Amino acid sequence: MLRVRDVELADDGSGRLLIHPQGQERRETDSERAGAERRVPAYRELVALLKAEITRRDLRPDDAIFVLDDG
Repeated sequence: MLRVRDVELADDGSGRLLIHPQGQERRETDSERAGAERRVPAYRELVALLKAEITRRDLRPDDAIFVLDDG
């Protein structure tokens, strides 16, 4: 799940996403399944879209950026 706190969106249009291992979100303790956190660059178009969506929905750091219709 991508949360607001997991995105770094700079004013110059650059940005990075913090990708958590799947097990970390589920609070798994098995380090073999957990993997490592990664920071990946984001295209400027994605940065602009994320900034607009975070502002439009007045999202806070712990809020999920993408939410399904059923919750």
